[in-house]
Amino acid sequence: MGSMKLTFISNYMNHHQKPFCDACYRALGQDFAFIQTMPVAADRQALGWAASFDSLPYLHLYYETEAGCRRLLEESDIILLGWLGGADFNALEEEILAPSLRTDAPRPVLRLSERIYKTGQWKAVSPRGLAAKKRQHLRYRHAPVYLLCQGAYVASDYSLIGAYPGKMFRWGYFPEISGNTADSIPNGPEADGGQRRLIWAGRMIPWKHPEYPIRLAATLQARGFDFHLTMVGDGRLRGELEQETASSSLSSLVTFTGALPPAEVRSQLAQAQIGLFTSNYLEGWGAVVNEMMESGLAVLASSEAGAVPCLIRNGINGLTYDRGDYHQFEEAACALMAADPERLRGYGCHARETIQQVWNGPAAARELLRVCDELMAGKEPTPAPGDGPMSLPERLTPPGFLRSLHENHTAEGL
Repeated sequence: MGSMKLTFISNYMNHHQKPFCDACYRALGQDFAFIQTMPVAADRQALGWAASFDSLPYLHLYYETEAGCRRLLEESDIILLGWLGGADFNALEEEILAPSLRTDAPRPVLRLSERIYKTGQWKAVSPRGLAAKKRQHLRYRHAPVYLLCQGAYVASDYSLIGAYPGKMFRWGYFPEISGNTADSIPNGPEADGGQRRLIWAGRMIPWKHPEYPIRLAATLQARGFDFHLTMVGDGRLRGELEQETASSSLSSLVTFTGALPPAEVRSQLAQAQIGLFTSNYLEGWGAVVNEMMESGLAVLASSEAGAVPCLIRNGINGLTYDRGDYHQFEEAACALMAADPERLRGYGCHARETIQQVWNGPAAARELLRVCDELMAGKEPTPAPGDGPMSLPERLTPPGFLRSLHENHTAEGL
């Protein structure tokens, strides 16, 4: 690997970026930096997020040492440009991208992005907002500005406006991997006298559909399944869900843990067999899917979330359901409950292999740094083989595209 100064700038460090950044620092040493533009949100500070990052040798706080951070950006050979925090940082984003438009020795920039049309691709043909998207992205069509797609539907969104042609790569989020082997996949139900242990984790807000597992619990009870469901997280729907659990006589079968620090979430996952992930199209990625898979769970996940088509091969390393359809979710969940223990272990083993061999921070860093070396040598970057980080993305049509077009076409007078 040649000499290169690489700087990653984004709103703040988190547990889903750190393993990738650690790997970059191991490879580049002081030539790698992460610039954090905003303080960590208060609710996440309460869970120990900020304190756990204080000692990172490559972390620089823009809001405390702006001059030093600007100097790092100026001296960098390549920039990884994440979301900086909104309109307040538009001028800074312009400054970062400007050197890529130079005719002599333009500086490469790798932009990270989730979907730009989460609420419906119908917006891509709306005059309102389209001009702004073109200003933000189309002027870099012929510059060394590349797009790292953080989700399966990102390439489709950007292709609608003709941005980054031939310059998009698969990307995502990369939580810590435990290093556990397939031999340590959670025990089958026979270890608990036949009981199956399910888990859901996330913020309890409408578009993550935490009500689905509670409805499922009532169905499983009615059908005579022996199970226990753990609900990890907090949010404005929690009280309502706890009340529904009690009124449905499910309290002995469902545990609400509240919000937990990341290490405790992983501990809860390690005690389960089946992971439930129910977010809809507003979930750009969904790093808890990575965590459930790496924990060796048989995961049932909504295909509307960005991570799911990237990580799960339906029927091989997990199961998926479409269109946010509860009945499809329930049917697949009941099939998992009825499956023999070896099938659950098979899903879990293949899920763990997917994360440990392909979708993890060190693997992502290795492929990205290879691409950076090619850019530094003046070459066009070569996509990674397969379907992991830095491979060529498919242009998948988001689930519900026609539905959202029908529901929203009158909103802009189309």
